[in-house]
Amino acid sequence: MTLPARSHPRSQRDRRPNATNALGRRRHTSCRVITLLGVVAWPVQAAAADEIGQAASLALIAAGAALAFFLIIVLSLGVNALLRRTRRDAEEVRRLGSLLDVLDEGVAVCTGMQAVAVNISLCRLIGIAPADANHLMLSSFVGDSDVIDRLLSEEALRLETEITNRAGDTVAVEIAARTIPYGEGTARLLEIRDVGERKDTQERVSFLAHHDPLTSLPNRELMRARLNEAVERATANGSSFAVLWIDLDHFKDINDIHGHLMGDQILRIVA
Repeated sequence: MTLPARSHPRSQRDRRPNATNALGRRRHTSCRVITLLGVVAWPVQAAAADEIGQAASLALIAAGAALAFFLIIVLSLGVNALLRRTRRDAEEVRRLGSLLDVLDEGVAVCTGMQAVAVNISLCRLIGIAPADANHLMLSSFVGDSDVIDRLLSEEALRLETEITNRAGDTVAVEIAARTIPYGEGTARLLEIRDVGERKDTQERVSFLAHHDPLTSLPNRELMRARLNEAVERATANGSSFAVLWIDLDHFKDINDIHGHLMGDQILRIVA
């Protein structure tokens, strides 16, 4: 009987390294494949990242362009609204000017110190051309700051004061002020009336009531009033005073010989 040949242990040990080597070779091959796959995959990933970056950049550019377009639209709408409001205000000023020009008294519509509308009568009163009234300030012809504060307040009032024209002359005026709707807010309407002639007439009437029209000397009424005042002062102070009576001798002869015109002239000279 023939026994099966025994495998030599040494030969088996010799074969184990071969298996190990084969496994190592497989692992090395796998690593090379993985490495090759990584080398191949890396450009693909880089290209994908570049595409993502480009897409993000394009998205940012598109968002910026959309935002800029939106801002342009908003600014355009704002500019158009401002232009429409400016044209509306200018049209309202022209309409007010046309309505106010038919009035004989001076009229100004003021928003604060700025006169936004004035009529021709006021221009004549303060001595300016209508073209120069576009930038007219209230303080340029009303010098009293207290009067200005009262005119620009909310109350309706009427007062007498003086204004200064461009020639530097003072003019006595009466000003009525009240608040009116204007645009989207309110304004002050000033009605300015020249009362210089009226005041001169009043002063002249008052003067003639107490003075002689020929000589401008105090008449009997004023003399009697001043004499009473002198008596009261002398009584209060314990003093005395004198009254002088001045007469012209032969004045009747002057009138008869030379006429009443010459007599009146002499009276004025003596007065």
